[in-house]
Amino acid sequence: MAYILDQFPIVRRKDEERFGTYRAKDVILEIYDAMVEAARAKRPWRRSLLEDTRNVG
Repeated sequence: MAYILDQFPIVRRKDEERFGTYRAKDVILEIYDAMVEAARAKRPWRRSLLEDTRNVG
């Protein structure tokens, strides 16, 4: 998954300029890990709407 996200250099550059990190990759991998953990635990995965209130710049 990380390799795929590294194929978007323009997004990476703009994220690093705006947030100081490749934020899109960080958020996507965080969500992916939560989904994998939910699958392993055999429970449904639901993303909280409160997570979307993080400061986006």
